[in-house]
Amino acid sequence: MSDELLIKCGSPTLAGLKTGNMFSYSYESREEVSRDLRRLNKILVPRGLRVIPLRYSDKTVLIYLYRIEALKEDLSQQEAALICAVSKMCVSLCEHFLFFFLFLVKKIRHALKPCQDRGSVVEQG
Repeated sequence: MSDELLIKCGSPTLAGLKTGNMFSYSYESREEVSRDLRRLNKILVPRGLRVIPLRYSDKTVLIYLYRIEALKEDLSQQEAALICAVSKMCVSLCEHFLFFFLFLVKKIRHALKPCQDRGSVVEQG
């Protein structure tokens, strides 16, 4: 993944305007994706950002770029607690935000269908 692609698709998050951005891109191998994400995270994590793969489909991966502290704060809000209650999860979001985040990632991986447009980058929001 190029730095230009990350800037194009993640600029609101990089600028601090949003907690996170999801976008997809085409890849040749999962090893390539892992290598690129490790390289990017070495740069981003010290700056309070992280990029992770949410879901792989055939040659397309859904990527999530997020601000670590902003996500913690978002998940500690009352609305997130309501989602937690509706999901019948009995965890304190303030103490266990990572558990809840991983729960959401799992839901995304199982709920989304593979991307049909394999040739283009699509910003998901």
